Amino acid sequence: MKTLLKTICCLSLLLSTNILSAQTHLGLKLGSMLPSIQSNNLEVNARTSFHGGIFVRQKLGGKFAAQAELRYSYERMKNVHIFGDININTQMLRLPIEMVYAPLNWLEIHAGPSIAYKLDQRGEVVSLEGIVPTSFRPAEIAQWEAGIEVGSAIRVGSNNKVGIRYYQALTSSAQNDTFQGRQYQLGLYLSSKLINF
Repeated sequence: MKTLLKTICCLSLLLSTNILSAQTHLGLKLGSMLPSIQSNNLEVNARTSFHGGIFVRQKLGGKFAAQAELRYSYERMKNVHIFGDININTQMLRLPIEMVYAPLNWLEIHAGPSIAYKLDQRGEVVSLEGIVPTSFRPAEIAQWEAGIEVGSAIRVGSNNKVGIRYYQALTSSAQNDTFQGRQYQLGLYLSSKLINF
């Protein structure tokens, strides 16, 4: 965890020292994803979820760049249970900082660490008779999460890209030893360059 935070700080410093360069641009990113949890305790199924935010990219020279994002995500999962399912809805604020490599003019590969903060998480019980009107907040959830993102994108026009990404959490989703599970996601996104600095 400390090594991951040090890496994020170093990449943040790299971006901030070059923020006034003409090779820097600000953009918008929107997309959908399928989040789930790897766990021996629960059976968790993914449900279509959504995310959106902004990014800052700094060209480093040659085919390399560094990119930082601030992204809000609304993540939906379903815990399958014999007495009824539980819909779990989570609001997250994610900060991935990635290195980008463009082997071709129209293709790029990106990877890097990501930290996230849970803004809110609520559960909704779906019994055999239907949805129970009351919701609940799961106890002892971990507020912070750290992981790794990898992905690839292709250029569509001069300012837009369409991409796919995979996220794997390195920390548990709970703060106790009873439940141990790590989230993972597969997502699609559209990014658009808005402003050059």
